[in-house]
Amino acid sequence: MKNPESNKMLDFQQLLLGPNIDFKEIIEKVQKITNLKLDGYREEYLTRRIIYHLSKNKITNLNHYFEKLTKDKELLDSLIDCLTVNVSSFFRDKSSFDYLQKKILSYLSKQFSYLRIWSLGCSVGAEIYSIAFLLNSAGLMSRSELIGSDNDSGALNRAVSGMFNASEIKNLPPKYARFFTELQKENGQKVWMINSSLKEVVTFIKHDLASEAPLSGYRGMRKFHLLICRNVVIYFSRELKEKLYELFYDWLEPGGILFIGANESIIGPARKKFEQIHNQFYRKPL
Repeated sequence: MKNPESNKMLDFQQLLLGPNIDFKEIIEKVQKITNLKLDGYREEYLTRRIIYHLSKNKITNLNHYFEKLTKDKELLDSLIDCLTVNVSSFFRDKSSFDYLQKKILSYLSKQFSYLRIWSLGCSVGAEIYSIAFLLNSAGLMSRSELIGSDNDSGALNRAVSGMFNASEIKNLPPKYARFFTELQKENGQKVWMINSSLKEVVTFIKHDLASEAPLSGYRGMRKFHLLICRNVVIYFSRELKEKLYELFYDWLEPGGILFIGANESIIGPARKKFEQIHNQFYRKPL
């Protein structure tokens, strides 16, 4: 069955843009205005997201759209948020976190005296905070360093605030509820804030994964023992994916682990370098 929303988008595209529109030119203009590095993203993904943003804001004139983006910070921020889709919740994909807790963290804690962990494309921080809960339960927090990075400033601000809504904490195991304080906003909406004892152990940094840059500005570039990059590179071109998997290999200490999404697999030359130990976990050989 066809998605009615997809039909609406197609109708809007035809009405707004016509058959001869050059989307590469639109993407280049958007890239220049947003200062995002978009050439590594799949063109069809960018096209779909830009059309969605135009439709959502009921804008039917491209020249007006580009002019407004340079003057309206709220519109510009919403476009950046639209292009860097953030979907996050605690312990998303429970089975993978169970394996991480029982097998991976146990292995890493025996192999290394200190753990450096980096969540790439961390969105609002639910994923790296989930890791923090596991480390706390295992008594490993004092010998761990946790970093979350994303290219979306709005998402990072939320991550730093440690404030989450009901949908984001729906999978939170009851035993971790003690790390949250329930609050009520002025509009009556309930939110949950992570206690400072947990917030203080995670460092959040703005980082553009598509730029292929290491965390060179953060205490020098040191290698990591656990890299988490789930459901982020699916938006990138095959060429950029291959480069990133090679970089992930380089950014890991020998014996370190890469944690990817359930529907992802390593492609390109890096596939022969990593040892697959689970459908979502790959190890850099010692």
